[in-house]
Amino acid sequence: MMMIKLDVEIVKFFRADKGRGGIESTETPGDVWVHSSVIDMPGFRTLDSSQVEFRYELARQDSWNYRATWVRPSPSETDLE
Repeated sequence: MMMIKLDVEIVKFFRADKGRGGIESTETPGDVWVHSSVIDMPGFRTLDSSQVEFRYELARQDSWNYRATWVRPSPSETDLE
């Protein structure tokens, strides 16, 4: 049984040309792999080094042990004003 968890963390890197990257996570013993196909946003899906909300699962992806299943950029304080 796969467990899916929700977390809020910082994007470590994202290569838009490859459509993938990593999210730093204090909940996992390593970073979380993310692909552009799981980013919940309109238009071209990419991430910068900002805070994101995401769900992840324990799943082997390349050299990663955790894989994001859903990612959404967190609203910044200026977006909330």
